[in-house]
Amino acid sequence: MLLPEVTLIQSEADTVRVFSFNVPKELEYFKGHFPTLPVLPGVVQVHWAMHFANQQFSIDGVFLQLDNLKFHAVILPETQLELTLQWHADTSCLDFTYRNAHKKYSAGRVVFHQGMTETHAV
Repeated sequence: MLLPEVTLIQSEADTVRVFSFNVPKELEYFKGHFPTLPVLPGVVQVHWAMHFANQQFSIDGVFLQLDNLKFHAVILPETQLELTLQWHADTSCLDFTYRNAHKKYSAGRVVFHQGMTETHAV
């Protein structure tokens, strides 16, 4: 299993989506990360934010950079979370936050290169 089953719990216009989900202990990402204390890798958190944003918003562009990425607490198996996505079409930026009623786990901003729809090797 690579993705959690999410439920859309809030939608505001064309800019904000909030999803609720439980982090399944069966995720492939927990294997080996780490053997005695499974932790959801930060790169997976960013990947999920981009994945669900691409499903919800008309994102025209490719990944350019991450800004303001902060990990406040580790995400363990069976943690109940809310993922908030806010799309800023004028600047091609996606803000994301993982939290629940008890704490904020992580947050950041994904910046997309405007108008670019495929990656180019340098």
